[in-house]
Amino acid sequence: MCPLVVLGQENTDLQLRMVPSVSYKFTKKWGVAVAYRYDIYKDLQEFKSSMFQGEIRYDLSKKFRLETGYRFRTSYTEDQHRIYGGLRYDQEIITGLKIFLATKYQFSTGSFDKEYMAIYDRPNHVLREDLSFEYTIPQTKLSLSVGTEFFIKQDNTTKEWELNRIRSSFGIDNKFKYGNTVGIGIFYDDKTNPRKEDRIVLVTKYNLSIDDMIKKIRKERLKKEEKK
Repeated sequence: MCPLVVLGQENTDLQLRMVPSVSYKFTKKWGVAVAYRYDIYKDLQEFKSSMFQGEIRYDLSKKFRLETGYRFRTSYTEDQHRIYGGLRYDQEIITGLKIFLATKYQFSTGSFDKEYMAIYDRPNHVLREDLSFEYTIPQTKLSLSVGTEFFIKQDNTTKEWELNRIRSSFGIDNKFKYGNTVGIGIFYDDKTNPRKEDRIVLVTKYNLSIDDMIKKIRKERLKKEEKK
């Protein structure tokens, strides 16, 4: 519904993100993930930026997970470094329906040079509070997700924390054999700045879970050995 409401508004840009990623859980608690992102903007007409990200994950329990990582984003005009960390919670409410809560802090700057950070309006400090739901359709590998995320940014002048934007999202993911997951989604950023530079972003995703792939291969190997 969000695109139908905002497409007619001025200064609402239609963008596209393509995100391939690989994840690997090498112990019961520790895991890593790497991702690349290619962004197009100005109503899908121009290249915006590329992004490389690495993340470390640690499961405190079956419901809580710590995440921390580094992101490097580059474009024709500027580069950006981001360091972030957060806590994620997920719980199955009823069969097939999960709730996700996440809080994240991120620190972004164009350079770690002290003189650069003193002159330009960097670094940026942002808190992100996310609430989302995921429903897996019975007897399928297809899941639907919907969520809302609040971005709370620290003003570089007053040092006060203010609401920067609200993100509403919807997505569809499908799991395939050997740890492959393909997804497509859309989100709408409702910004609070006076210029109202809102955006609608289409997202295509692909993830390869190495540990899930290894488990599947092992299961198939055991079945073949049992049949002999």
